[in-house]
Amino acid sequence: MTDPEAMWARHHAEWRDPAQITSQWQEAAETDTKLLQHRTRGPWWDILQQCGVVLLVTREYEHLVMALHASEGSPR
Repeated sequence: MTDPEAMWARHHAEWRDPAQITSQWQEAAETDTKLLQHRTRGPWWDILQQCGVVLLVTREYEHLVMALHASEGSPR
């Protein structure tokens, strides 16, 4: 394999996990998804839907942004 072919093969094998691509963070796939689970109390999603907004939740020092939206009383 020539050098360009080897480079393309390596690049093709990297960054294939959607979490890695959307976060631009190669180690994103190593994050345990249990850490991102949530629980709501009361009519949280219903209220969010009634307001008709997308709520942005950020943690600047972690470079994390989540957009919360509800349709038919459930998260989207």
